[in-house]
Amino acid sequence: MRRFFIDKSNITKEGLVITGKEAHHIRDVIRLKPDDSFIGFDKDGFQYICRIKNINKDKVKAVIERKQKSSLKMQDVTLACAIPKLSRMDYIVQKATELGVKNLIPMQTDRTEVKLNEQRAKSKISHWKRIAIESSKQCGRDQILKVSEIKKFGEVIKNSNRYKTKLIPCIFDKTRPIKGVLSKLQSDAVLILIGPEGDFTSSEIELAINAGFIPVSLGPLVLRVDTAAIFALSLVMSEIF
Repeated sequence: MRRFFIDKSNITKEGLVITGKEAHHIRDVIRLKPDDSFIGFDKDGFQYICRIKNINKDKVKAVIERKQKSSLKMQDVTLACAIPKLSRMDYIVQKATELGVKNLIPMQTDRTEVKLNEQRAKSKISHWKRIAIESSKQCGRDQILKVSEIKKFGEVIKNSNRYKTKLIPCIFDKTRPIKGVLSKLQSDAVLILIGPEGDFTSSEIELAINAGFIPVSLGPLVLRVDTAAIFALSLVMSEIF
């Protein structure tokens, strides 16, 4: 069955009302009809088996035949990633969703070249959240990747105490191979920091180490931000699952 994101505020005693882009997709793209069934999912990990009651120009009304908790467990893995140039963060959001990451923090570091004013930052966050929803529809995920507001590097470090494993891949003399560190991974509460083009500054690395982060190497080659993020996440998730 087709999967569609639903806003829980649109669930009533009578059933479910879908509006906006999802209604357009049902009506004009997938071309579902009354009595057709689909799966709705919310951001909190619930699925709704629905049957379409009627479709009009602005909305789709459906009856909820069954509600169930998703059997998929999202691991407590957070990626804090320096905002890369161009549309590379779009790709990172998409792949982080597919890999089962729970949280993503767009991060501003000393060497981050992308500077966003307040209005532009809000627009970008909304855009990344939409990508997370669309990617969830595609990969069968019910709990949507949580994309936070943009945070400064120091703020991320300050709020990192709850994580049991904290990794900072970087170009640094005293890094340890990431696979060796992950072989001893005992907790799924993981925070990974990915730096900008040009890496973290020495003062940022020192701040992270003092807060309990382990400096790790992703290999002998210098990786782009998006490549580093997905490579590190893939290694972490392969150890957890």
